[in-house]
Amino acid sequence: MKNQNIFFASILGLQIFISIILFFSEKDSFDTSVDKDYFKISDTEKIDKVIMTTSKNSIELSFLNNQWLVNKNYLADYRLIEVLFATMQQISTRRPVSIAKQDSVVEILNKTGTKVVFLEGDKTKLEFLAGGNSDKTESWFLKTEEKQPYIMTIHGYHVYVSGIFELDINGWRNKRIFDFDWRGFKSLSTVIKSDSSLNFDVEMKKGKINIVQIKNVDLEKVNTYLDDLSLLFASRFVNYNTSSIDSLVKNRPISVIIKIKDRSDGVYYLEILESIEQDKEIYAVFNQTQTMAIDKSEARKVLKGRNYFVKNEGAKN
Repeated sequence: MKNQNIFFASILGLQIFISIILFFSEKDSFDTSVDKDYFKISDTEKIDKVIMTTSKNSIELSFLNNQWLVNKNYLADYRLIEVLFATMQQISTRRPVSIAKQDSVVEILNKTGTKVVFLEGDKTKLEFLAGGNSDKTESWFLKTEEKQPYIMTIHGYHVYVSGIFELDINGWRNKRIFDFDWRGFKSLSTVIKSDSSLNFDVEMKKGKINIVQIKNVDLEKVNTYLDDLSLLFASRFVNYNTSSIDSLVKNRPISVIIKIKDRSDGVYYLEILESIEQDKEIYAVFNQTQTMAIDKSEARKVLKGRNYFVKNEGAKN
């Protein structure tokens, strides 16, 4: 019993020792002489343009006509815009990069970093280079015209802060596929290539939804289907001009075509390609121009045939 008490006392003493070491190492990991808010933007609501430039491309996020656009051509992913500004509100300067690593870090940032500029109108609010180590475990910021880079963090999170500035154009684009006002929905037609008897047409007349081919329609299922379709997001856009995607599109035939028309007679096409069991994503082509990948579990919600919407006997709407 005495030996047990000695053993547990030793373990307790070791735990206390380790806790003290961790406490002081954590305390020392933040340089108290550094302004933690050196790169922070507290009034992000005034920012109306963000420019991110690398050696390969330039991305401009601009707030025009009450919406964020990517390079003035595509709707931006509003969720990512929120993440971007939340990052700039919560970001913290951990400490300066050590003198021994300073020159090499500056060189990396100049060669492979992203030049980031936040603007309010024509006024530059913040300008810096963002990047990090090859393992993406440490983020560095360097203000232009300065030589001292800093290690950046969001307190309480192990996150690669610079990652958001390394997204490409497709990464910033709005990934909601049918992104229009569904109050203006007019009609929908679905073509199942493998079995035409599963095709169906949904019409909206005088505020009422109907499937043309079905007399006894389960309206609850139709409404759920339309909700799922309106909230269908691509997991990512893919470049159509790459050889691998060209080959994929050519070798996988179209299995389902969903065509939607709004009240202004705007037409939206989604051509869904055949998939195999091992696939985690389903490829599709939107409006015959943009190839995208959709999470398979999400795509299944809208891959329905006519029989799915037939009301079962005794069922209630």
